[in-house]
Amino acid sequence: MHPSFQRIGRSNYPTQDAAGAKLLVPKLLAAVNVRFPTADKKPTWVFVDRGKGFYNPGNGRITPEFKAALKESGLKAFWGEDASVQPGHMQEVMLHETAVSWLRVRLEDSLPRRCWEETTDPFAARLRTCCADINSELDVDGLCRPFPTRIQKLVDAEGGRLKE
Repeated sequence: MHPSFQRIGRSNYPTQDAAGAKLLVPKLLAAVNVRFPTADKKPTWVFVDRGKGFYNPGNGRITPEFKAALKESGLKAFWGEDASVQPGHMQEVMLHETAVSWLRVRLEDSLPRRCWEETTDPFAARLRTCCADINSELDVDGLCRPFPTRIQKLVDAEGGRLKE
């Protein structure tokens, strides 16, 4: 397999620090450019959680590496340089990481042997199949419906960590 297609595992990819954020931004920009190849108005704002690669966990200030990578790419952080108003444990409210992991596992399991040759139409069909499997096999409704309740619990906790 070509080295650029090799999967980068958690053990050798700095996802939890500023070096990982610095590597992520150019990849994000590349993905935006693929998704919007001819669009005049490409997305320019990046919404991330307060992960320590993006913001200092103690004070919510943007890391120098993330700030520099955004500047180089022309992207802007939704929270700007200070994300201190963002709850530090967004995963307890926004369960997108669960939904994304459901999809990621199915996409990895169905990856064609020569994945670099997969075109848009077969990928779209594979993606639709994965989504149909998720909707039929997993409790998507149970993941989504409690959202208003989680928001109220966050308000009641005055932005503090939820205890569930």
